[in-house]
Amino acid sequence: MTRSLTQKAEKAGEDTANRAKKETRRARNRLETDEDLRRNLIIGGIAALGTAAIGTLGWFIFKRRDDIKQSLKDAKHKIQEKIEHHKDKSHDKSA
Repeated sequence: MTRSLTQKAEKAGEDTANRAKKETRRARNRLETDEDLRRNLIIGGIAALGTAAIGTLGWFIFKRRDDIKQSLKDAKHKIQEKIEHHKDKSHDKSA
């Protein structure tokens, strides 16, 4: 069976159109995959930055809290020393 030139041209046109559709579909899928990857990388980067910021803030808060606790401890010891010093002074006067 011989095909006419018109049939061959139609078949070639259909093959070209099908190939173009297939390549377009592959390109879209690849582009969607790239966009998903990019979106996930951006979300991951933002999450990492947020975690680092919270960690740094937490460190500063706890460091500040420890500094305050140490200052209060030092003040308590200083007050106790002054009380002891005044007790000793009052004992010396009465003797």
